[in-house]
Amino acid sequence: MQNNGLDRINATDNHTEKSAFRWSPVLLSALVCPGLGQWVQRRRWLGLLQMVLAVGLVISFLAVVFMDILALIPECPPLDPAELIALSFEISATVTYQNGAAYGLVLILLMVVYLYSVLDAFVYQRRAAVAPAQHPRETGGDRRL
Repeated sequence: MQNNGLDRINATDNHTEKSAFRWSPVLLSALVCPGLGQWVQRRRWLGLLQMVLAVGLVISFLAVVFMDILALIPECPPLDPAELIALSFEISATVTYQNGAAYGLVLILLMVVYLYSVLDAFVYQRRAAVAPAQHPRETGGDRRL
């Protein structure tokens, strides 16, 4: 009997049916936006809280940086491209030097939100994969949208 690879494909299909762990919530929290994995897992409030924290930190960081940069731009900027590039580097260095600790704190807080979101999605998904009979989707409980 000739083996044309169908046995290997069937074995792969059987393996994926046995595995209840899904990586999509973990990857959504890690690569797209923190809290999106929790949203997919139907834990809406936790996902919304993490999304608001992450997006709020990014927006506040960018707003503060923008305001600091606007304060340092001269009224008559140089028209020469080389001088303009030198001015932009000087402004960037000044803003970073003046607010380095605050920027570092915001970035650390953002990383904490990201890591918590990814780890929480992973742990929740792993528990759901270990005990699929207790998962709300399969038992018929908690079918809120």
